[in-house]
Amino acid sequence: INYLVSVEELKFPIHLFRVKMERSKSHHPVTEEEYQAMLAVLPSNEPIPLQRRLLLMMLHDTGVRGGELLSIKVADLKPRETVIMNEKNKRSRLISWSKETEELLQFYLHLRIGLQTDEPWLFVSFKWKPTRILSVRQLERIVYEIKTKAKIETPVRPHSFRHGFVHRQLDEG
Repeated sequence: INYLVSVEELKFPIHLFRVKMERSKSHHPVTEEEYQAMLAVLPSNEPIPLQRRLLLMMLHDTGVRGGELLSIKVADLKPRETVIMNEKNKRSRLISWSKETEELLQFYLHLRIGLQTDEPWLFVSFKWKPTRILSVRQLERIVYEIKTKAKIETPVRPHSFRHGFVHRQLDEG
């Protein structure tokens, strides 16, 4: 069977075609309720939960991929924004975050400075001595642990925040 047709053979607009999704379903977009439930289970007065709270808030506010978030360097930070390198096409782009996230970021930076590490990365492991950058797999585990603790049944992953970000942008026009 030949499925290829020329544009002239189409009798109706192409956007009416239904195409079967052969790959796995797309990531579930994180809803605002899920995001708030995840934040609610994280105390903000201890270093590790505070770092996890900041990770979630930056994923939520920026819509970046997990690897992009983890590649942010402390030296590249500016008030409420930074430039990151896009993982897909290796182009730089500006990302920004909320005032609330910036306040938590400043508090986190004071804790991070106390680690006295030479690592340039914003998110380093508090558990390892000497400290080292968090991996994407560690970020996935962190998000999974938080969503489980928040009793969220839907499959929430770091990339789900990217989809949630896009949905919010579309809803806001």
